[in-house]
Amino acid sequence: MNIETRKKEIGNRLLKLRETLGITQIEMGERTGISRSYLGYVENGKQSPSFDIIYKISETYDISTEWLIFGRGQMEILPKDYYLNLLSEKYIKFTKKYHSLSSKKQDHLLKIFENIIELPK
Repeated sequence: MNIETRKKEIGNRLLKLRETLGITQIEMGERTGISRSYLGYVENGKQSPSFDIIYKISETYDISTEWLIFGRGQMEILPKDYYLNLLSEKYIKFTKKYHSLSSKKQDHLLKIFENIIELPK
């Protein structure tokens, strides 16, 4: 892929990020310390952002640098507890209670579950 195409793709991803966040170039610039005009040049594919700029944007908005540069993976970096937050409160309570049990009781509970849902051993 040539450099012009790469610049346009990075610009499109930066624009997509801003639109997803619902912010203007001015707002992004204020938060990252990058000028509005520079962001405009990058979004239009006229300027290739330096690694420092990529890093500032990535750190400020928890965005994957791999996504921003190459378009691979997901846009956002998921926080460590992302999947835990998806669970409803009763599953969180159950998990906490399970982990508070002794290993003997945990094994016993797992055997009960295996019998109930017939897990393959």
